[in-house]
Amino acid sequence: MDSSLNQKYANLNFLPERMVVSSLLFVKNAPFMIRDAVKYLISKNVSALVIKNVFRLPIHESILRYADSKNFPIFLMDDTHMFFEDFIMQVGRCVEIAESTEMASREINALLYQNLNTGEKKARIHRIFPIIYDQYAIARFDTEHSTVIWISPTM
Repeated sequence: MDSSLNQKYANLNFLPERMVVSSLLFVKNAPFMIRDAVKYLISKNVSALVIKNVFRLPIHESILRYADSKNFPIFLMDDTHMFFEDFIMQVGRCVEIAESTEMASREINALLYQNLNTGEKKARIHRIFPIIYDQYAIARFDTEHSTVIWISPTM
């Protein structure tokens, strides 16, 4: 393989704060290179390494200690029935849930604690609950004061 092409893909694939998922195929016949790979990923500021150890490569204790000293987690996937695609999809779902929860929390805090006009309130409510469209109206019954608060579709 052309070394310049190899370097090009190394620079594209190992971005800072990203998790690398690998079978370590490239060290299959040279397990001693695992240490070099870990050091390289740490130098690229990669956040973690997930190894699907299909080749049953020995991960030496010194490599794990070094990674630990650099706050670089290494996860081993020994389950032969778990595929990278499944793993990536699960991680993606977890990220979406975390982002969705964080976004909803920000919007609710803004609704509760910021002085927003009607249009801003409506926009924030729609971001939290996109299923609420203008054709729906909302009524709230206040039994304590015997009142009905009606929120029209146009708010």
